[in-house]
Amino acid sequence: MRRFALPALSLRAKLVLSYLGVALAAIVVLTIVITFAVQNYFYSTERELLHTRAELVAQQVVEVYHEAGRNWDNLNPLRLNSPDLFVIVDTKRHVRSLPSPTYFKLNNADIPLLQQALGQSLQGREVNGTLRGDADGDTFAGQYIALPLRDNGQIIGACQLGAPDYRYGCLARRIDLQPLPRS
Repeated sequence: MRRFALPALSLRAKLVLSYLGVALAAIVVLTIVITFAVQNYFYSTERELLHTRAELVAQQVVEVYHEAGRNWDNLNPLRLNSPDLFVIVDTKRHVRSLPSPTYFKLNNADIPLLQQALGQSLQGREVNGTLRGDADGDTFAGQYIALPLRDNGQIIGACQLGAPDYRYGCLARRIDLQPLPRS
């Protein structure tokens, strides 16, 4: 049986190959680190944007509450014209909002998490988190934030806003809070 032997490499060739190996490994590690850094940046930027939008919505809800004579019973259910998760509750945990015009379902495992976040907001805390949805992708998945609604320092309710996870591009989102006309 005949064996094929590789020609012996010179010291120079061995050094060049070892440097190329080290450089390639460094590029791979750097690529992985940069990928995680960019993902983290976009995630935190999205969370900050959601927080800003939630504060704006909360201010609008308080203004509408003022216009209704500071009484939830004088106020029609509110709707946010965007594809976001939107819930307003008063201090008695009565829901004062309607679902978004975009149809989506909540995963049953996420509902207690959202209720707990609203409860903590009624105690004055800001709560944020992420809903994973289900494996099929037919339930809501994305970040959410729950904020207390304050009128002259007094908590009058809680506002919860969640932004869907857009994996295939972004939709332009418009904040347009409107009370529905009385029937």
